[in-house]
Amino acid sequence: MPAGERPQERLERLGAAALSDTELLAMLLRSGTREQDVIAVSSRLISEAGSLAGLLSWHEADFRGLKGIGRIKAHQLVADGNGPEGH
Repeated sequence: MPAGERPQERLERLGAAALSDTELLAMLLRSGTREQDVIAVSSRLISEAGSLAGLLSWHEADFRGLKGIGRIKAHQLVADGNGPEGH
């Protein structure tokens, strides 16, 4: 992906509204797997949950049920989803 089109560069230049839900989630995940890049993993997660907002109700076991999401990444996603305001 050209440097100027990467989500992190577009986020800096244009703000979060310029990114898709898949790209926003990819920013949190930061890496993919050997078989799938981070955008593909993000897209799969959103597809499984039905939406980015749908991931907020997921628990660690839900995340870990998907190939490419291990214990640490699952913890990070659950913590990010619980933020200071909770849900």
